[in-house]
Amino acid sequence: MIRFGAFIAVKSVNLQVGDAEFVAVMGPTGCGKSIILNTVTGLSKPASGDVQIFGKLLTGLNDQSGYMLQQEGLLPWKTAHDNVGLGLVFQGKSLEEARAEVRPWLAKVGLTGFEQRYPHQLSGGQRKRAAMAQTLIMEPRIVLMDEPFSTLDVHTRRLTHRILPDRWQAKRRSLIFITHHLDEAITLADPRRRDVRRPCQPDGRRGQDHAASSPGRLRAADHGRVRRALSRNLVAAWALKWRGAMPRRNKVVVTQVAIVLALVLIWELGVRLGLIDAFFFAAPSTLVGRIRNWTSTADFWGDVGMTLVETIPSFVVGIAIGTALGIWLGLSPFAADVVQRFTMFNAIPRILLGPISVIWFGLGLTSSVALGVTLVLFVAFFNTFQGVREVNPVVLASTRLLRDSKSSLLRHVYLPSANTWILSSLRVSVGMAVMGAVVAEYLCSSAGLGHLIAQAEGVLDATGVFAGIIVLSAFVVALDALVDRAEKRLLVWRPAPLHEA
Repeated sequence: MIRFGAFIAVKSVNLQVGDAEFVAVMGPTGCGKSIILNTVTGLSKPASGDVQIFGKLLTGLNDQSGYMLQQEGLLPWKTAHDNVGLGLVFQGKSLEEARAEVRPWLAKVGLTGFEQRYPHQLSGGQRKRAAMAQTLIMEPRIVLMDEPFSTLDVHTRRLTHRILPDRWQAKRRSLIFITHHLDEAITLADPRRRDVRRPCQPDGRRGQDHAASSPGRLRAADHGRVRRALSRNLVAAWALKWRGAMPRRNKVVVTQVAIVLALVLIWELGVRLGLIDAFFFAAPSTLVGRIRNWTSTADFWGDVGMTLVETIPSFVVGIAIGTALGIWLGLSPFAADVVQRFTMFNAIPRILLGPISVIWFGLGLTSSVALGVTLVLFVAFFNTFQGVREVNPVVLASTRLLRDSKSSLLRHVYLPSANTWILSSLRVSVGMAVMGAVVAEYLCSSAGLGHLIAQAEGVLDATGVFAGIIVLSAFVVALDALVDRAEKRLLVWRPAPLHEA
């Protein structure tokens, strides 16, 4: 019997599967088919009764089985090639040995030419075949499949129905196949169907999958017809030309620049016409002149260098400590429960720690770095903690069944999954690190951009204050651009937004 609290999922089930036997388990949705496989693999424990594997009582994970889950369990940050060979790497094989074994399997399931694609770049059928190869390449004595082809279209399902019996016949492993389609059970129970060929392309050739390329050609043809139809309307034709002549990203940048220039022009005209008081809001041309004067002096670059020296250690140390704490608490439920009560202190404005840091560490670099670290640390900690806790349970279960160690699980699953959260925190952390440095300089330093702004404020120099703010903003934007570039290099596996695809 298998139960979840008071709910009994499965009761009075006695299932025996012989060696090299293909068993199809059928039943309507929600009758407990999947939980039976979870129990056979050791992911779930029965409330009563037991599971025996080749005469031995199952007490942990079933290391004799390979499990193809109903939902996709491929790691989104690994290519099809690396996903298929992941279990071999967990077994201790070198990358060269794993690659040598993966190539034939990719060919067997019809994925030649798609080895370096990430899961989001594959079709649904291709992902299913990659998951099948990932399961079968481990050569388990028991193969478990939980409705693996239920989401596929009829054509792709028939293709996989040709591949699976052929691969099963090659090794003759015990196989339990969960389905609620009678025709699927009958088809797969027939071992004579071994014709493994890839679908025909529109021109009649057999070869690479055409699902991704065919719609593209149709869209291009449709686009040409639309352009010809709209050419009679001058406004519509101009809009179409604007959309097609420039990439979306460039159009966004052009629009943003146009908005900024328009605001600056309005500001400049307002000051020159006397509509805006120049004492409180200096004209943009005046600000440019002040910044030009600053950049011609060595003291200004010394201030920029001081702020940079204070920002970088604050950013690096805060990210390192926050990330380490987030991973530790994310992987330790007990420690997370203990610390959870203390997270209420995160509501305290940490900028108030500026005076305390000066008292504790004195005037100078140390107090600035200490304040910056406290600001960055909590941002990195909460993002990393959330990223570790929100690992896809299907991906986690699939990886555990590949018999990985705790260190491999951390390296291949938890850290890559949390990377998106960690990198998203870097943007906020850059601003926090600069804020800590500037506030400390504003309070007690004799150098830095914060000191430069404080000096201008002390003599009621609004032009100096605005110029300092502009320089500081440019400083933050430059650092943010570096973080953005690092994020794009580290997250190449992430699907592009729909408007950029």
